[in-house]
Order: sequence, then structure tokens, then C-alpha cells
Amino acid sequence: MENAKGLQTLIKAARSGIVQDVKEALEFVTDVDALSSDHWTALMTASKEGYTDVVDLLLANKANVDTQRPSGVTALLIACHHGQVGSVRTLLASGAAIEWTDDQDFTALMVASQKGHTDVVELLLANKASVDTQLPNGDTALNIACQSGQVGAVRALLASGAAIELADNQGFTPLMVASRKGHTDVVELLLANKSSVDTQRLTGATALKIACQYGQLGAVRALLASGAAIELADNQGFTPLMSASLKGHTDVVELLLASKAIVDTQLPNGDTALNIACEYGQVRSVRALLASGAAIEVADDRGFTPLMVASGKGQYFAVELLLANKASVDTQLPNGDTALNIACQCGQVDAVLALLASGAAIELADDQGFTPLMSASQKGDIDVVRVLLANKASVDTQLPNGDTALNIACQYGQLGAVRALLASGAAIELADNQGFTPLMSASRKGHTDVVELLLANKASVGT
Repeated sequence: MENAKGLQTLIKAARSGIVQDVKEALEFVTDVDALSSDHWTALMTASKEGYTDVVDLLLANKANVDTQRPSGVTALLIACHHGQVGSVRTLLASGAAIEWTDDQDFTALMVASQKGHTDVVELLLANKASVDTQLPNGDTALNIACQSGQVGAVRALLASGAAIELADNQGFTPLMVASRKGHTDVVELLLANKSSVDTQRLTGATALKIACQYGQLGAVRALLASGAAIELADNQGFTPLMSASLKGHTDVVELLLASKAIVDTQLPNGDTALNIACEYGQVRSVRALLASGAAIEVADDRGFTPLMVASGKGQYFAVELLLANKASVDTQLPNGDTALNIACQCGQVDAVLALLASGAAIELADDQGFTPLMSASQKGDIDVVRVLLANKASVDTQLPNGDTALNIACQYGQLGAVRALLASGAAIELADNQGFTPLMSASRKGHTDVVELLLANKASVGT
């Protein structure tokens, strides 16, 4: 009990930095390296606070310089973390293990580099700290400093010969790491030190593509100024412009376009940057691409134009912008679908409204004869059905097999669509080519609620 009390007094004295109090406290402890209840020694405490004279005194009293906390950290690692260069110097002079790692495998150099304590980094390097030790994930002190944007530490590490191209296990070089995080000063420093600007990960991504994906405008500008290949695509065919367009980083898109990025490059599936921006509803990117002459009618391998893509995804503002830029509203897929039919199939009522307002052909059917109203009725999107009916869609148009929108809605049990169609005067007895009325279709499929609605509307039960 007395020794525990003495240890508590010693650690309190070490925290205060008062040398005389530490001297007095030392007289009442038998183990200067004992850990407190929260796993600190007096030496660790003094090292953290930077009380070099207390550190000297404890070491003179045989404190173990490399005692560890349960997390593996030593007094040296603690001093490096807190940027206490005086403590670091004293501990190193007393033989502290410079390559000792904590339970996350961080060395003292990595800790100081991450925190940006440049004077500590320089001192460790002067004491022969290994500059290119790697964590299990492949990170080096340089990679770590680049992630944290510690330009002073990066400069010191490079001056000591840190391997500028040494990548982590995911293939990220220091330049890629700094570019992803948007640490422009670090990017510029790495480039000034001849970092390879177009190195690719296994995925094919370059630092430029990564910076574009994360919207790091300053890094993109620096990389382009150093000659980064603006058209170098990843393994999926994504160019930097496509990556920026997908994420909606409009400032980056504009910079790439101003730097002569090719606007209509296509992925293997035919997608362009414009198609991609439309799919993800990145309206400002769409506007920038169109302003740079992006081909508004270039379709993907399925035949989908940007307008079709935006309509199917319900990207209303992109649809409006495309229409304002004279996108062809009634272009058809190989199967006959138009943007309107696609929007109806997908239940995108806002897109339907925009397309109709721009004169989309409300009766233009696909190759099977499906009109937009039939598609919406099959889907059961009541809002779309109502919009089409309000815009005078023909309610009783028939497929080659005789089916009407009402018959289709009855087959699929779309109660709301059936109600809307009946309210608009759909012929309740109009049968298909096999003689099946809407009531028969609903009965055959077991849609009891639809059957009841049809009967309430005086559908003939027949024989």
C-alpha cells in the first residue's frame, strides 16, 4: 500500500515537472518503473510533458528507458507523439530502442511523421531511424506523412532518402495518397522530387484519376501542371473526366475540360462522361460537359442516350437540362422504347412530366406495342398513370394480342391503376384476342381486390 502511494506521488511529481518533488518522491518507491493504475510510468509522464530535467533524473535513477504500456508504447513513442524533442533527445542518448513498435506496428519515426513534428523526425533520422520500415498494410513513414499532409515531415523524410515510389499493399504511392487527401503542398513537393506522375495501381488508377474521384482540385491542378496523362484510364476504362463527372466535382470537370480532356471518350459499354453524369444526377457536371460540346445523342451499347439514362433514373433536373439543350425526346431503343416509355416503366413521374412538357409522343409504342400508359399500368405507378391520362393518353389502345392498359393492370393486380383507368372511361368489357375481359384476367390471377373493384363498376360476370 505504501509503495502504491509512493508511486502515485512520484507520477504526480513527474507530471508537475518539479525536480525537487521528484527527488523526494523517489525516496518512497522501490520500483521506479512501476505502472500506475492507468498504465503510466513516471518516465513516460515526464517524457510526454517534455520535462527533460525530470527525464534525466529518472534515467539517472535507473528508470528503464523501454518500459511499455499495454498498447506497446514506450516513453520514446510517447515523446514522439507529443513532439517533445528534448525528451526524445534524452531518451535516445540513454539507448531508447529507436525501432521499437507499438501494438499497431508504428515506429517512433512513423508517429512523429504522422503528427508533423518535423524537428523530432529530423532528430530520429539523424539517429539512424530506418526510413522505409513498413506497416503490415505497407505504409511507410513517408506514406503516413503524406496522408496527414505533414509537408515538413515529408521534406525531412525525402531528404533522408525515403523511397518516393514505395507503395502500400493496395498500390497507393505517396503521391497517390497525398492526391487523394488533397494535400496540394505535399503533392507539389513530391512532384518537385521527381515522383512518377503516371504510376498506376493494379486497378489502373493514377494519382490524377484518384484526385479527380475525390474532388481534390488543387491536387488535380498540380498533377496536370506536371504533365499527368489526362486520358489515362483505369482498368474499367474510366478516365479522370469520367471519375470527376460521376462524383459531381464540377470544378474538377471544368479544369479537365479547360485542359483539353476529350469529352466524348466512351467506356467499353459505350458510356460517356455525359451519360455517367446523367445517371448519377450530377446536373452541374452535365451543364459543364454540354457547354464543352459533349455529344448529347451519343448512346451506350444498349442504345441508351443521356436523356434515356436520366429519365430511367428519375434525374429530373438532368432531364430538364438535356431537353433545354435540344436532346431528341423521341429517340427509340432497338426494342422501340423511348425516354418516356423508360420513365413510365421505372415510375419516374417527374421525368414523365418533363418529357411530356417537351412534346414526347405519348402514344409511341415499343416493338411489342406497349404504349407509355400500358407500361405505367403494368408497373402500377398510380401517379404516372394519372399524369398520362391527364395528358390525353388513349385509354383503350390494344396490343396485337388485344390487351388494353386496363387488361394489363388487371393481370398484374395493380388496383390503383385499374381505378384510375376506369375513372378515365376505360372499356371495362373490352376483351383480348382470346376473349378474356379485364374481370376474367383479374379472376384468373387471383387479384381479389381488383375483382371487387371491377364488379363494383358493373363488370359483366358473364356465363
